[in-house]
Amino acid sequence: MKTNLYYSAGIILLSLLFLSSINAINSAESGSQNFNPAKQFLITAMHSGADSSNINTGCNPDFSQNLYSILRDTLRFNAWHRYGCWFDNDVPLGNIGVISQGITNTLTQNNQHGLRTIFDRPISRYVCYGQRSDYECEKISQYNDYYFHSFKNSITNTYVSDFADYNFNGAGAKVKYCSFNAGGPGVWSGYIVKDLISNREQCNRVIDHTRDDIYDWYVKPRIRIDTAFANNPNNQEVKVCRIEMIDWNDNLVKSVDIRVKNFKNLNLRYLGDYIDEYYYLPYGDTANLNLSPTDLCPETSPMKRFNEWVRDTIKTDFRVFWYGVCEMYIDRIRVENLPAKQLFDRDQRLMDQIEAEVNLASNFDPTNPIPNNFYNEEFEFNMTPCNQELSKIIDSISQEKISLMVNINMDMYNVHIPNYEQIFEPADFKKYLLDNSKIKIILPNPYYLEGWEDSDTIGNPSKNPNTLPVYSHWQGIGYDISKGLLTYPASPAEYDIWLQNQLDDQPSYYNFKTVMKNMMRFQYYLEWT
Repeated sequence: MKTNLYYSAGIILLSLLFLSSINAINSAESGSQNFNPAKQFLITAMHSGADSSNINTGCNPDFSQNLYSILRDTLRFNAWHRYGCWFDNDVPLGNIGVISQGITNTLTQNNQHGLRTIFDRPISRYVCYGQRSDYECEKISQYNDYYFHSFKNSITNTYVSDFADYNFNGAGAKVKYCSFNAGGPGVWSGYIVKDLISNREQCNRVIDHTRDDIYDWYVKPRIRIDTAFANNPNNQEVKVCRIEMIDWNDNLVKSVDIRVKNFKNLNLRYLGDYIDEYYYLPYGDTANLNLSPTDLCPETSPMKRFNEWVRDTIKTDFRVFWYGVCEMYIDRIRVENLPAKQLFDRDQRLMDQIEAEVNLASNFDPTNPIPNNFYNEEFEFNMTPCNQELSKIIDSISQEKISLMVNINMDMYNVHIPNYEQIFEPADFKKYLLDNSKIKIILPNPYYLEGWEDSDTIGNPSKNPNTLPVYSHWQGIGYDISKGLLTYPASPAEYDIWLQNQLDDQPSYYNFKTVMKNMMRFQYYLEWT
């Protein structure tokens, strides 16, 4: 089936550094009597909805004529974007009445000034930055699909094997089967999986909007056992396996025994199905498989950079020790945080707020078909399931009127792969991100123009032509954050040389030429598959 996917030809999110390009585009349109956004690219700047004179006013809305004059008349933007909250009390799982009224006020103001509204909302950010990883227990050869979501040590021998399970609710999933030695229970016990490959997905204390030390974690091994053994009253206290959770310093954070009784709810028989949430409370057990936000990346520990495989060693792991006293089938170990759990469990408050906001975003003039799409920026690989799920929910509620568009930072999206051994190709993005979603718009996000000062060693200070109008207003001024000047003026010739160096010197996965080539390949690939 032909897949329609749109890139920056359908939406261009620009930095104010590109005003000269924007003016060139708008000059061609300026002779028109009627400004028609439906015939334009979607052109805006990130956080354009916050006036620079009021940029630190928190969530207070800015509907000033000055702001709209800049966006609509001076810059000729046709869309409005704002990070974070749009008004007071604009929070995830907040008061839906208050939030709906605030969104309505914003939409009304934007519509009256001919601007579409990009829905970068607290609730969508909460959901899209939810994290879910399924670590497969069967052995997966390197570079096969999802090999990075498996274990370096996955035991197979005469009594532990991998096979496709079509029994009960196995649905043909590849699982690890641990057999039973009736003549010597326990003699085959041991670790069956350990040494997780992508072991940095719960260890980000560096990048604020995707931090891993904010929400509780839920560890959910998907297991089934023999029904006859499980339903024998004499076996209720028998230990099936032990799940060990290891922090980034290789310290044991929690060790939880899963017993036969944990497969059965109170007064119910075990039917032989795979389960990944176990029954503890009816029996008075205090142990569970949940983790606190900082258990895996403790605050008392020196900082480790999850995105620097060579410099910082991280030992996070989820190990399974099988006691060898009964048959066990184990599929995977799912690790997810609270937002992901709420999304996939269809938490009612969460779903009510999503539905209310999608309905508001969908309410636009169909004769002017630029939609108020939702937007998510710069996410990690284990946030893919939540982005995919929200895209399907938005598509369903809006009856395909709007969608979720995502911004890909390729470096961040690849960081789960050890030492970046595999940089995703177009087919990989289609397979991992698009195939199970309703996402139709992807925005590339390489950083070529960086707003760092010369004294800041982590960046490469940007330059701009000194012929731009801004420098006639502020003559002789270079880098000045108070005036929004995050670059240094340079002659056009000097700027051309600097820009060419930027394009040539970036790593391959950031290099502008490589990015554009891969995007063209990606588009061609999707159009013909």
